[in-house]
Amino acid sequence: MPVDLLARRSRAWGGRPGVAKPPRPPPGSVNAMSPASSYRRPIGVTVIVALMFLQAVLGAVSGLVFVLGRHNASLLRQTDASSSTVLGIGIALLAIAAITLLLAYLLARGSNLVRWLLAVAAAAQLGASAYELIRFAAGRHSVGGVRPGGAIASCVVSLVVLLILFVEPGSREFFTGRRSRLT
Repeated sequence: MPVDLLARRSRAWGGRPGVAKPPRPPPGSVNAMSPASSYRRPIGVTVIVALMFLQAVLGAVSGLVFVLGRHNASLLRQTDASSSTVLGIGIALLAIAAITLLLAYLLARGSNLVRWLLAVAAAAQLGASAYELIRFAAGRHSVGGVRPGGAIASCVVSLVVLLILFVEPGSREFFTGRRSRLT
């Protein structure tokens, strides 16, 4: 390559003459150092991310309804709360929605920490639902008003989330960036 062409190319890239820089990766491309760069996101993880995004949007809508309707007499009567309490609930719902949206984004990017946080939440939900089923089987009333069908559905969803995060093929590689010993 002629020296003149090299100098022009390096100046165009913002460098010193004579020192060529490689072109920058296109915007939106994944960094080569991130764990998710060389592994495709498993379909189950994509489904969890989509559901988390939907949950964040619905939570934000609910939060806005509470914040904007804090002076609505019908809402105050239905919730049996003061205007400031309804405002606090709305702000809390908006904050939870923002956190859920952040977690969904980080999970989509392959965050192993978020994977473990979701696993802890799913395990806690599984335990609470199993406790409700045991109470129902013993003939006791539900603690939170959960019916057996709801508790069974909650157990199933929690188990599916755990299976997707830890057992689905490609999940380990996606979150840790390493090949599994089994593959």
